[in-house]
Amino acid sequence: MHDVDKFKSALNRDNIKSRLGSLDDFIFEYRAYKDGELASYEMHVWKAKGEKECTYVVLGFKDVSEEKQRKLASHKNSMILQSLVEGFEYVCYIDFGNETIEEYHTSKRFEYFFDIVGEKDQLKKFDSIFKHGMPEEDFNDFRIRFNRDNILDELSENGSYSIECRMNLGRGSRYYSVKALADRRNPEAVIIGITDIDEQIRAEIEKKERAQEREYSMQLETTIAERTAELHEKAKSLNQINEDIIELLGNITEARDVESGEHIKRVKGFTNILARRIMKDYPEYGLDEEKISLITSASALHDVGKIMIPDAILRKPGRFTPEEFNQMKQHCERGCEILERAPKGWDESYLNFSMEICRSHHEKWDGKGYPNGLCGDEIPISAQIVSVADCFDALTTKRVYKDAYTPEQAFDMIMNGECGAFSPKVMEAFKKAKDEFKLQFLHKEEIHAAPVTGTAYALSDIRLLLVEDNKLTRKITTEILSEEGAVVVSVENGKAAIDNISGKDAVDYDAILMDLMLPDMDGWDVAAKIKECGVKGADEVPIIAISSSSDEIMKQKALDAGMVAYIPKPVSVSALTKILIRSMRSEQDSLKKRLEEVVKRANNDPLTGVKNITAYTEAVGELTRKIADKEEPEFAIVMCDVNHLKSINDTFGHQMGDRYIKNCSKLICKTYAHSPVYRIGGDEFAIILTGEDYAKRNELIDDIGERIVKARDIDSIENGKASLAVGMSVFNPYTDFSVATVAKRADDSMYVNKRMMEYDGTYN
Repeated sequence: MHDVDKFKSALNRDNIKSRLGSLDDFIFEYRAYKDGELASYEMHVWKAKGEKECTYVVLGFKDVSEEKQRKLASHKNSMILQSLVEGFEYVCYIDFGNETIEEYHTSKRFEYFFDIVGEKDQLKKFDSIFKHGMPEEDFNDFRIRFNRDNILDELSENGSYSIECRMNLGRGSRYYSVKALADRRNPEAVIIGITDIDEQIRAEIEKKERAQEREYSMQLETTIAERTAELHEKAKSLNQINEDIIELLGNITEARDVESGEHIKRVKGFTNILARRIMKDYPEYGLDEEKISLITSASALHDVGKIMIPDAILRKPGRFTPEEFNQMKQHCERGCEILERAPKGWDESYLNFSMEICRSHHEKWDGKGYPNGLCGDEIPISAQIVSVADCFDALTTKRVYKDAYTPEQAFDMIMNGECGAFSPKVMEAFKKAKDEFKLQFLHKEEIHAAPVTGTAYALSDIRLLLVEDNKLTRKITTEILSEEGAVVVSVENGKAAIDNISGKDAVDYDAILMDLMLPDMDGWDVAAKIKECGVKGADEVPIIAISSSSDEIMKQKALDAGMVAYIPKPVSVSALTKILIRSMRSEQDSLKKRLEEVVKRANNDPLTGVKNITAYTEAVGELTRKIADKEEPEFAIVMCDVNHLKSINDTFGHQMGDRYIKNCSKLICKTYAHSPVYRIGGDEFAIILTGEDYAKRNELIDDIGERIVKARDIDSIENGKASLAVGMSVFNPYTDFSVATVAKRADDSMYVNKRMMEYDGTYN
């Protein structure tokens, strides 16, 4: 027997009792082998006479294979019927003209269904499949589509007609296909086949649902992206308002107090340095990049209250009397009164930090400051940071009543408490940031130094067109650039800039400084019109964007408009000279050499002669660009930390400590002769390995280790004694997505080595 399991199931006692419960008999079809070939059989099951509980049944068996084959073979559509019998569960031939139906194949599932329905008339039996097997809502639609006239009309044009529907034939609701085929010899007759397509339909439904989910997900992502873009535009607008307000108030302060202009810019630089050191060493203060940016920006308003101080006191060329000093101290609270009237568009975080700094930057750790006599951590950390930055700049700047102290003197005065009490944690951070403060001070001195490589000023004979709508900013920028020897022509809007260029036979400016936010048209529109105006040289003159905003989209838009670079306000002479070297039309060797010297001095550490943190930042930026562009640069970063510098400074003084740092720097440079060495902190160096040094990186790590051992054993600092902890990390393009990740691994490796040196005694 071929259908053993099927046969056993049919002969199961419970199955027979169930089927004979409402019927007198039923027929079961199965297949068995006959002479080596499969044949069809029928098993006829009757209730025994007088039996109600089916304790006894009567079985009859009949070979129907030959009979079915004769029936199929004798039919004029035998080939069609045979193909349907092999793949369908129910096959019949309906002659609508004679209203007759002949069944050619009925599966077990359909037999069981017909038994339950109990219908004997063949046509009604066929109708019962749909009437009783379909849900009512499906049957109403099916009846309209699958009636005699509709079927015959469809078949007259196409030869076949299929309808998909749901039916419940004992295995729950499943999808079936009801297929009608034309009888070409009898236009009133059709061949019907019904087959289970549940798995196929459900797979298609799932596929469609997945497609709909993907489409919905994409629509959701698009909506989120659009909403994010809207929020970004709003945030950009708010940030622009913040920057504009700070710039306006800062400029007003500068206009009232001649000592405040550059002071504000320097305080911002010192604030940023100290805040970053505190973020690294004292996480309990909760500083992060965003907060540091806000505190640095808000520090510009620490003296905004001086706007309210009378000129007789503010501009007095000498020390204040006690009464005048009491009035001067009011600038803290007066500044908060100004800030309290800030417009609603001003960001709350900006306002909070600005208020903290403005009110409390003269408070002292021991409670002896003003205006509220706060003590300890009652003073906001933002105000504590700005207080030190403000004090350091005041000491190192010449005033009408005093000469400037050197950075070293200023540092010692603050550390020794001569300027009032500061937080021990802030002082420890200030101590670690000492060299960065000195570098910032020297950077300021370089910008304003008169002689540069034998010439009078850094920007001598350079002609610049300044396009800036803010009157005070225009005045200040013009003065800064003019002090360095530049010839500056300034205009207040885009139309004036275009008119200025259009009225010439040829553009005689070496560069144009273009504010992006102008009243009549945006800076990038002005830049485009200048380049298209037809004046000789207009399409070649470098246009440099200037703005108080740090928005990346705005920067990119400026570059897309053909501007060669982007400089934040206030304009830095050092930054400007770097850009002019790259982009200025003039190629005079002497001028180019002079500008390169300015940049070199700005990028080199004055103590060791190696590159400084500014140059390191630029190098990291270039590597970051290559990583973003999928260039997969080959590089490694080596981090070095000078051992026991503090003890040398404390024991022998800072002059000997500087000599010791030079020894360590020379040791590093001798090892890494083909790579730039950067001094990125007082006792920290970084080396970016590329090319030859990158290929020999493992040998060089061993080499520097041997040099450290020898230098450590030298008897004195004067003779070259040095000691370093070193760590290295290699960029992996598959796992590293930023330079910071590589630098962090190198830094971690270096500190592990430092601890090991302390443990095994090689530290000393």
